[in-house]
Amino acid sequence: MAEERDPAAERPTPPPAGERAKSAGQVVAIVAFVAYLVLLLQKGSVDIAAIQAANPDGEFWRALGRHLLRVLGGG
Repeated sequence: MAEERDPAAERPTPPPAGERAKSAGQVVAIVAFVAYLVLLLQKGSVDIAAIQAANPDGEFWRALGRHLLRVLGGG
């Protein structure tokens, strides 16, 4: 004869409340990090487009280098 199984024993137990809060915090941190990266990429693309528009001749790479050095130098 087959054994009868308890359906409650087969279901996984939910994580404790502290683990759920930790997971929710991680999700919020990841979303904030992705939003920050998107903001940086958008700002960078706008800066590069402005430099390219201001230097249509072959001076684009020099102007970009000057801009990067000025930004990294805090100026």
